[in-house]
Amino acid sequence: MKWLILTYTAAALSMAWQLGAQTSAWLPARGAVNVTPMFGWQSFQDIRAGSAPVRLDDSVRQSTAAVSAEIGVARNLAVDVTAGYSNVNSRAFGGDNSDRGMTDTRFGVRWAIANGSRSRPAFGVRLGGIVRGTYQPNYPFSAGDGGSGVETSILMGQTFGESGFSAYGDIGYRYRNRGIPPDMFGSAGIQKALGRMSLGAAYRQGRGLGGSNIGDPGFSFPSLRQIEHAIEGNIGLSDSHRRGYYFFVARTVGGRNTGQAVIAGVAAQFSFRLPWRH
Repeated sequence: MKWLILTYTAAALSMAWQLGAQTSAWLPARGAVNVTPMFGWQSFQDIRAGSAPVRLDDSVRQSTAAVSAEIGVARNLAVDVTAGYSNVNSRAFGGDNSDRGMTDTRFGVRWAIANGSRSRPAFGVRLGGIVRGTYQPNYPFSAGDGGSGVETSILMGQTFGESGFSAYGDIGYRYRNRGIPPDMFGSAGIQKALGRMSLGAAYRQGRGLGGSNIGDPGFSFPSLRQIEHAIEGNIGLSDSHRRGYYFFVARTVGGRNTGQAVIAGVAAQFSFRLPWRH
C-alpha cells in the first residue's frame, strides 16, 4: 500500500517478514529452490498527511497473498521473483470503496561477494526489476504506486559462532517511472535459533527522495514523498523435511505521508533441489 513501508513491500509484502529471496546475503546452494507462499493482513486509521497526524473516519484494510521463489544458479549467484494479489477496502473516502489486483511483481539477481565466516560477515549485491501491478494507483486506498522500474541493494549477514545468533541488513535504491519519486530503503535485524524454532526482530525504513505531501495543491498519490519507519517481530518453526513455518507482526512507528499500520501474517517455506547437472 502506498501509505505503508511494507514492500516489500516485498516487496509488496516487505511485509513484516524478511523475504530471503530479496534481502539475504546468504544464497541457496546451486540447484536449490526455495518457494515461500505467504498471506498478510494490515490495517490503519491514523495517517500522516505530510508530518501532520490525521485520523480517518474509517480504517483502511488490506489483505495480500503472494509467493516468492529463489533458485541457486551457481555457487555465488541466485535469482528470485515475488508476485502477489491484493485486496483493499475502506469507507473512509466517501462510500464503500475497494481496489484489487496484482501487486507489483519483483524479480532480481543476487551475487555473493563474500560468503562470510565466524569472524567476518557475508556480503552480496542485488540488481532487480519491478513490473507494475493491475491495481488503480490513483486511489488513496490503492495497493501501490503503479510504476515499473529497477532497484539495487547491498546485503549483509553475520553469524556468531555456535550461539545461534545472526544479524542481517540491507540498504538500497529504487527508481520507478510514471513520476514516482525515487527512494532509498533499508533494514537491520537479528535472529536467534532455538533448535527448530527461531525468534527475530527487525527495523525497516523507506525514504522518498522527492515528491509532494498529502494536501499540497495538485498532488497525486503516486507522486507523494513517503517516509516510513517500521518495527517487526517473527517466530519460525522448521520440521525434519526442511520446511519452515513463520508468523510475523509489525507496526509502522513513524514517517511522512504514511499510514500508522498494524500488520500480521503467516508464511511457509518449501525447499527442494533441481536435478542439476554438474
